[in-house]
Amino acid sequence: MEKKIYDKTKKREDAHFIKMPSELRHYIYLPDYKAEMNFLYSLIVDLWNAEMGYAFPSQEKLAMYYGKALNTTKTHLRTLEKYELIEMRDTTAGKQFIPYEPLKEEEFFIKYREADRCYRDRLRQIEVDRESARLRMVKSRERRSGNI
Repeated sequence: MEKKIYDKTKKREDAHFIKMPSELRHYIYLPDYKAEMNFLYSLIVDLWNAEMGYAFPSQEKLAMYYGKALNTTKTHLRTLEKYELIEMRDTTAGKQFIPYEPLKEEEFFIKYREADRCYRDRLRQIEVDRESARLRMVKSRERRSGNI
């Protein structure tokens, strides 16, 4: 079987995609947020029923789709709710999930200062790592050319 390049610009009639808002990328800088929670959020968005006004998978079904244990899924759902990405409503038939739009970058970093600090720390670390790599390359070139 030949591998095919995935071209996101091609329209695919035979495929269903789960959309993930780009704004979610900033949430990973929160101290108790994990990148995998973006997928859980996207599952809820995918299961959203506009006519009903909510998504209504059982937590067990959501855990199965998410590929995590039920307790882990519940913990991650609480984190999504803590950061106002979803609302969970208890009903006699089970939970209802309402997904909310992620905050835009500027709003997000204003609201969550600890995430802003973490993000800026990572940017600084990238610069430190780049400079370190540049110095190693200079030393390596000097050794190869016999200047050391």
